Amino acid sequence: MSVKGDAAFFSFGDWIARPAQRSLERGKERVVLEPKLMDVLTYLAGTGGAVVSAEQLLIDCWHGTFYGDNPVHKTIALLRKALKDDARTPRYISTVRKRGYQVIAEVAFADERLRGSPSMHTWTEGSPFRGLLPFDAQHAKLFFGRARATSELLAALRAQWNGGCAFVLVTGPSGSGKSSLVHAGVIPSLLREAGSGGIRAVASTSFAARSQGLSPHEALAAAMTRWEVSGRPIFLDVERKALALALREDMSSVLDRIAYSLHHGTQKRDGDAVLLVVETLEALLTSPEVTSPESSAFIQALAELAKSGHVMVLALCRNDFYPRLMEIPELLALKRGGGLYDVPMPTEGEIAQMIRLPALAAGLSFERDAVTERQLDDALLESACRRPGALPLLQYTLQALYELRKANGLLTFTAYQELGGLEGALARQAESAFTRLDVSAVDAFTSVLQRLVAVSSDSDEVTACTVRWSDLADQAQRQVVQHLVNMHLLVSLLAGEEPCFTVAHEALLRHWPRVADWVESHRTMLRSRARIAEMARRWLNEGRRQEHLLPRGLLLADARALYHSVSPPLIGEQRLFVRRSLRGARIRTMLLVATCTVIGTLAALSSLATIAARRAETSAEQRRADTEDLLDFMLGDMHERLDALGRLDLLDAVTERAMVVLSHGWQTGEPDDVLRQARALREVGEIRFTRGDLESAQKAFGSADASLHLLSAHYPRIPAIYAELGKLDFWRGQVAARRNHPDEAYVAWMAYLADAEQRAALEPAASDAWLELSYANNCLGTHALQVDRLDEAVTRFNQSVALKKRILSIHATDHKVSLELADTLSWLALAEQQQGNLRLTLATLKAERQAVLAGRETGPPTNLWRYRNALADLHVAKAEADLGFAAQAAMDYSDATASFSELVDEIPDNQSWQRDLAYALLQQGWLAYGMNNPRLALRKLSEAEDILRRLLAVDPKVADWHILLALDHNYQSVVLLGQGQTTKASRLIAAAWKDMPAQGNAKATVSAHVMGAILDVTSSETAAASGDRVAMSAYLSDVIKNLEPRILTSYDPRLLDPYVRASILMGHRNDASVYLQRLNHSGYQLPMFESYLITSQSRH
Repeated sequence: MSVKGDAAFFSFGDWIARPAQRSLERGKERVVLEPKLMDVLTYLAGTGGAVVSAEQLLIDCWHGTFYGDNPVHKTIALLRKALKDDARTPRYISTVRKRGYQVIAEVAFADERLRGSPSMHTWTEGSPFRGLLPFDAQHAKLFFGRARATSELLAALRAQWNGGCAFVLVTGPSGSGKSSLVHAGVIPSLLREAGSGGIRAVASTSFAARSQGLSPHEALAAAMTRWEVSGRPIFLDVERKALALALREDMSSVLDRIAYSLHHGTQKRDGDAVLLVVETLEALLTSPEVTSPESSAFIQALAELAKSGHVMVLALCRNDFYPRLMEIPELLALKRGGGLYDVPMPTEGEIAQMIRLPALAAGLSFERDAVTERQLDDALLESACRRPGALPLLQYTLQALYELRKANGLLTFTAYQELGGLEGALARQAESAFTRLDVSAVDAFTSVLQRLVAVSSDSDEVTACTVRWSDLADQAQRQVVQHLVNMHLLVSLLAGEEPCFTVAHEALLRHWPRVADWVESHRTMLRSRARIAEMARRWLNEGRRQEHLLPRGLLLADARALYHSVSPPLIGEQRLFVRRSLRGARIRTMLLVATCTVIGTLAALSSLATIAARRAETSAEQRRADTEDLLDFMLGDMHERLDALGRLDLLDAVTERAMVVLSHGWQTGEPDDVLRQARALREVGEIRFTRGDLESAQKAFGSADASLHLLSAHYPRIPAIYAELGKLDFWRGQVAARRNHPDEAYVAWMAYLADAEQRAALEPAASDAWLELSYANNCLGTHALQVDRLDEAVTRFNQSVALKKRILSIHATDHKVSLELADTLSWLALAEQQQGNLRLTLATLKAERQAVLAGRETGPPTNLWRYRNALADLHVAKAEADLGFAAQAAMDYSDATASFSELVDEIPDNQSWQRDLAYALLQQGWLAYGMNNPRLALRKLSEAEDILRRLLAVDPKVADWHILLALDHNYQSVVLLGQGQTTKASRLIAAAWKDMPAQGNAKATVSAHVMGAILDVTSSETAAASGDRVAMSAYLSDVIKNLEPRILTSYDPRLLDPYVRASILMGHRNDASVYLQRLNHSGYQLPMFESYLITSQSRH
């Protein structure tokens, strides 16, 4: 059959589809389809082979008018029948399990511009484009190109609802269409009678967190009075003030009122709720009137609403403010677990729908260039795709083209060129509006801008403000605003029942050169205004104290200019703050003048002395010597004392100031000067390392190392150079180890050993030299332990122990060396444990604890000693638990966690202490479960999880923290499995697998194999509890395959424990007997392992 002249047809495999005739044709065959079947077929044909979910089909083809996705599945089945397709061996439409449907047939449209357009509804209500205004529910029929994002956001909200906290934070750049997505995509879907996938909004309301003259709670209360269920408001308008107070102090009564209205105002079904949309959540940061406690209280109110089961909450914010919003703890906790949706930028196909489909709906067409055969919609699409964040410009250009359309609805290239293309349309229209202003209005325009534009006090982010009409100073300003409103550049609205205005879209601030240039030229003043507003608020909140006034300087000068401006943007309380600051500055100036007068007089008298020059020279030399002594003290004795307290962070500013001093003409090349500067750089690196800033630490260590190597080439016999080089090598190895680069760490620590040996050769009688040599051996021992060279590790640790004992034989009261000896003994015990010598391990760890006790100085214990004592308790407790001394282990774990908690409370930014506290809680929880106390176990494991998540939020690259989090989730899974909570246990063991850091191309260590085996055993048990015997066998086979090559001669209980359990679960108890004997010989009686053996014997 001929297809000539039918532009709306398309080929679908070997079929020809004609949507206008609702027919399919193949040779002499012809099948007539029902309208809905043709709609779905046309929609699928336009997806370009992408997987389309059933929910997305419901939204776009059924408009969400059905409960569930049965209509979709039935329609697909009928389509397959019409196409003579087979679902098992499809040729046209395939089913993608758990995702949706995918067209696999070749599709070609006679006119590609019709791709993706199912049967359209005619739009006769004016322009189908919104310009700078967002889409709303009234324009939902014109909201194209966002079906995927709508579906994803609805799915995220559903998941949060099912999880008990119906809150989603919607983020995206300015101009990405967040408001349109929510108001024209999500809200209409939720308000339909059928709802969306089991959730439904019976009423909705929205409000801006930045409302003129209202606090966030008052704006929220005003919005809640707009909820109506079956025509009756949940809250009356006269209740606003009482409702705002109740949101702070009596949330239970608010929730009861909502629940009552939902149950009595409509026939409530599961999934029914009211919807709350919070616009511009970033106003909590940008509004000077909103304090930090008020922001936290507001977020807490949203959290209680979202967790009530009666309210769904969507909050919108620009993603450039997202990191700062996450500094609000309540918001960080609220969005955890999937409560975040980042609006994706539309694809080229989606932008094409935004351009073409509204035009088709309104009966518009795009001009085709007679020479190039290129259509205007193609030009718009190309320009929009070339420029990120172009959606506001595109909508504005389309609206302008609509206003310049021809009588037959044709949008023309001529109009497009007159507008200046996509990039110039908004700017040209705005500039055109500006040129129509008279002289007085032009002068007033700047005053209006001062009120409309805000710049953050600590960044370059530009935002728009909402301004009350009543704040305008004169008629000229009102004329300017009214003119810009008429030109659709500003919008007039009600905020808190007061007439206000703001920009139609923040894109205007970026793309109108006149405004952008004004902002750039006044950025400093705008930022000063924001800082003054913040400082004025703090001054008022702190009781107008003198020390919170503005100090002398640039900010005070800016405040003076703002105060005396013709059109001052400062409000009354801010003006009072500036006035008091200026008065205080004048008083300080008079005092300074008086002081300077006295100093000048004294200087004049001293200048009469005949020997002033010589005295000045002598004094300068003396000051330099004093400064050097002071720097040596700060970088030496003070460093050691603060290190003992765990407060090296207090030296941060000192070391940076020392670097400045050392750089002022002191780089003479002399050894003392170079060493002093290298020592300062090293301490900067140490402080950065303790704070998790590995990049800055590595940079500092590298700079110091380079300068010292140059120095050693000229002065090879100075011991202090090799002492400092050794310390730098140690820290470079620590950075590599923290980054999970063991080979780099080994190279650095071998260099450390070489430097320590060189220094010991130069100073054979110096105990510090032997101590550094012991440190180097200790580092290499830890590396050997990590790569499973146990004999080498034991040798290195014993060498380190011997060197420290040699020093203590000479200096028996050296408390620092005693603590260092304790540290080495803990590493030696770890190697002995992996050799299966568990009783010897406990003895070594008790020796560690004795060394710690010997290392205590007189007087109150230092933080360093408290930390080492807590570590010793933790180590002994672990060894006691392995040997089955559960009661004593529980007491020692309790002592360790209490000590770690005290240290972390005192110095919360020490990441090493936080990590060890998490590990102690984790092991305490695991032992509690072995002692039949699952409730205590889950509480301790949850506390450990919270600490590890906070650490990973600071630095997600630390592999050790990921491994501990995986182990924590594994233990929680085992505990929940023991309580019969199979679903939660399965979810947690899946999370544990995700927590494990990727190995990449690196060879897997013993620890990695052990962790993998532990997770495999727990996964097998969850699979067995779920009835999946195949998965259970697969996991256990992995354990045996991965561990079997390593256990043939191993006595390491870390390896033998999971292997024995896996063998027993597989039914190979006899195969496990030899390894079980090894564990029994070593004394391994961990309560959980013993409990498992008893349980397995009872099953058999």
